[in-house]
Amino acid sequence: MRKYCDICGIEIADTDYDSWYRFISVKYCDECRIDVRKEQKKNSKKKLQVKKRAENAVSREEQRLSEAEYVAQCKTEANRIKEQRSQIREVPSMEQELKRQLRQAQRQIKELENERRQSAADYINLMRRVQELENSK
Repeated sequence: MRKYCDICGIEIADTDYDSWYRFISVKYCDECRIDVRKEQKKNSKKKLQVKKRAENAVSREEQRLSEAEYVAQCKTEANRIKEQRSQIREVPSMEQELKRQLRQAQRQIKELENERRQSAADYINLMRRVQELENSK
């Protein structure tokens, strides 16, 4: 039984003279085998490049997604902090509360002083009227 090169058609193996393994494994003559190997290497390099590009694209996309998730987490955290700040602003601090109470107390003191002065002035006017009435009798 004879076997011929798949590309050029030259006889490459014969069962009478070659081992069975050689007969099965050989597909091309020496010249065609060199050309086929070059082509296979070229194709494997192209496949490797395509694979690397695909991996890089996937890793870039994963990175973009992780960055987008990180940005979303940061935004939610920023919104939470803003809400906390607004709640803190709404609740007066102890210092602010004490200042408010101090202003209120000062206002009350002024009102009481004004009332006392008015009462003193009314008393003086009343005493003058009493003296005028006593003197006029």
